[in-house]
Amino acid sequence: MRIAIMTSDPRVYYLASKVLKEHKIPFYSLTPTDEIPFDVEVILTGEKDFDKIKFPNKIIVRDETFIDELLLFLEGKKRFKSVFIAIDPGERPGVSVVADNRVLEVYHLKSPKDVDI
Repeated sequence: MRIAIMTSDPRVYYLASKVLKEHKIPFYSLTPTDEIPFDVEVILTGEKDFDKIKFPNKIIVRDETFIDELLLFLEGKKRFKSVFIAIDPGERPGVSVVADNRVLEVYHLKSPKDVDI
């Protein structure tokens, strides 16, 4: 299963490619006028290109949280069954978000005052 980033917006492309590389997810880089390869299951795009792309599975990239929707799609789910937020309250606190036994996000804070994240 492949993902394609299909956008004319450099900011959307940068953000999507950065997050996909961090998660080691392979992807195609396409413009809205390119032909979509046969093995693409989902397309990541920006709001201004969304209506131009005729494809059934599209996800809008507004910020880094698109990865949650993408991971759900890749697992064939509409929603997570369970979500846990773990807090390490020590001198150097940390926060992690785990959904269906998958670590979604981890934050290492410099001090307890940084908890507003």
